[in-house]
This record gives sequence, structure tokens and C-alpha cells, in this order.
Amino acid sequence: MMRQAGIRARRITQLAVLGLLVLMPPPAFSRMAAGPDATPPVAVSGVEAGVEQIMVLTDVDAGLRFINFKIKNMLEEGREVLPLTSLPRIEDALATAFTPERFRRLLKQSVMVQADPALLPAVVAWCKTPLMRRITLANNQTVTPEGHKLMLAYRDNPQTAPLSARRLELLHKLDNVSEASTGEDAVLQDMLTAYMQALAFYPPDRSRQNWLAALFVSDRKLVAQRKEKVAARIAADRALVKQRTILGMAYVLRSLSDEEIEQYIGFFESPAGIHWRKVDNQAWRALWTDINQHHLALQMGQPIGKLDPP
Repeated sequence: MMRQAGIRARRITQLAVLGLLVLMPPPAFSRMAAGPDATPPVAVSGVEAGVEQIMVLTDVDAGLRFINFKIKNMLEEGREVLPLTSLPRIEDALATAFTPERFRRLLKQSVMVQADPALLPAVVAWCKTPLMRRITLANNQTVTPEGHKLMLAYRDNPQTAPLSARRLELLHKLDNVSEASTGEDAVLQDMLTAYMQALAFYPPDRSRQNWLAALFVSDRKLVAQRKEKVAARIAADRALVKQRTILGMAYVLRSLSDEEIEQYIGFFESPAGIHWRKVDNQAWRALWTDINQHHLALQMGQPIGKLDPP
């Protein structure tokens, strides 16, 4: 009995924290590219039109569909440790809170609030370049189940294609100017904060109706132990963010020359690139905050989606 409880506790922690780590956003640089099959843009006539063009050119929908796919798989695999009150809500959550369409709407709204209409035409023009089209095509190959596995395999074993000193230097510079790893680190910190707040908020309940509260809140010593473990695990992942981001970039950009990567860095150093980096990173951070909050609510047995009270 005690051994089964221990296994269950570990499974719960994995679902609550580690499961979310596989849903980390792609590096910011990979969201700033134009797809080869993108609809030809019309002239920028306002903020909404400009943002829509950029979202189409960057093929943001491919990444959002993949996020939805990962969430669906994670929730299905975690059914046996979800609270009973959450089980009937899974399909509703997938059909409401976790849809690619809703993700897109949230991203677009966030970008529109922050975007500078004077700089959007330059961003659109950059997205239309052949170089950016190639980068989006390469990135889209990593937001499929098989392509993502291949990228992770390289990231975890980079010796299969060692990087030159020059390429490594350029990738570090690209990460710095795009703030890709900084953005991912912020998402992890937000995740930890939300998780700790959730543990402190929900009342004790020893039934499976509210298993996460029962596990963490009914025993204050256990609460402290679990918080420490969760914090340690996220801290360990945060320590690897820079390395993982660099290696992810290396895989996605492996077909580019050093000179082409320098051109990419040049965009992020331009006024339009500096502005877009800030807008893009903040919009994705806001989206991941929303996803994490809804996922935690579902784990806690709280209503989300269309089951929400009016």
C-alpha cells in the first residue's frame, strides 16, 4: 500500500510539473519566419492587418496545433491520476481552453496591444524574404511528432553533428539578441510561481475529488517536501535552458550558412527586430501563463472550459 502510494505520488508530480515542461514554446527565433506556402500578404493598412500578415507568414498555426497535440496526449496519459471531478472535463477543456484557435486569438490580441504600427511594415518585409521562408520550413519540420523526436534526439546527443567554434559563437549571439532562452526561462519561473500558489490556495481534501490538494495541502510537512522537490526540478531545467535552446537552434538552422545566420542576427539588432522580439516574447509568455493556469485548474478538479459557471 505504501509503495503504491509512493508511485502514485511520483506520477502525480510528473503530470503536474514535468508534463508541462514538454510543452515549452519553440525558441523565439523560430517563430519569426515566413512559410513557403504562406498566403501572399496585402498592404499593411493597420495594426490588425499587419499582425495578421505576420502570423500567416510565420505559420504560427503549425506550432499551435502541435501544442494542442502535446496537451491532448499528456491529459490522456494522465487520466488515472487526475481527480474524478476532472475526468468529464477533459474533452471540454480540449474543445475550449486548449484549442489552437483560442491560442491564436490570445496571441493576436496580445501582439496587437503592444505592436508599433510604424515598425510593422519592416517586420512584414523581413518575413517575406527567402531566408525567413527557409527558416520557417525548417522549423515546421520540428513541430510534428516525428520531427520533434528527431530534434530532441540531436539536442540530447549533439556529438552526432559537432558544431564548429564559429557556428557555436553565432548561435550564442542569436540567442542573446532574440532572447530565446531568456523567454523560456521566464515561462519556467512563471510555472513555478503558479504551481506554488495553487498548492497554497486549495483546501485539504483526502479524497480523489481533489487529489492534488490532498497530496500537498493535507500534510504541511509533505507540502514543504513537495514544494522543495518541484522547485529543485524546475531549477534543474532552468539551468539547462540555455544549452537546450542553443542546440535546438543548431538543429533547426543546420542548413543555413554562417553568413545567413549573421543576416538573421542583423534583423534582431534592427529597430524593427528589437521591437518585435519584445512583443513576440511577451505574447508567448502570456499564452503559456494562460495554458499553465488552465492546466493546473484541471488538475485541481476545478471547472474550466464550457463547464465554467456563468
